[in-house]
Amino acid sequence: MAQTLRNLYEVGFKDKAGFWTALFTGVLCVFSYFLWQVNDATNRLAIATQAASVSASGPALIKQANSDGKTLKGWNVYLTWINSGSTATRTVTLQSNVYTGTATPTKGLDFNQLPKIVL
Repeated sequence: MAQTLRNLYEVGFKDKAGFWTALFTGVLCVFSYFLWQVNDATNRLAIATQAASVSASGPALIKQANSDGKTLKGWNVYLTWINSGSTATRTVTLQSNVYTGTATPTKGLDFNQLPKIVL
C-alpha cells in the first residue's frame, strides 16, 4: 500500500507544482467567469423587477364654482399617479391629446401635422 502511494506521488505530484498550480488557476478562472455571468443576470433581473412603472389612477373631476357659488365656472381634471415599482422614477414622460372646440376630425387627418404644445 505504501509503495502504491509512493508511486502515485512520484508520477502525479513530484516536481509538478507548476502544472498543478496552472491547472487549478484555469479551473478557478472558468468558475469565476460562470459566477460573473450569474451575477450579471441577477443584476439585470433585479433592475427589471424593481423598475418604476408609473400609471394613472382616476381621473378625478372637481367642479369649479363661480364666485357667487351657484353657477358652474368649469371643471378641474386630476390624475393620481401611482408607481407600481419599488424604486423611484428618474424621468417620466406624459403624452396626452385634448381638443376643445366644435370641429370634428375629417377622414385622412394627419395628427402629426397638428401643432404640438410641450409642457
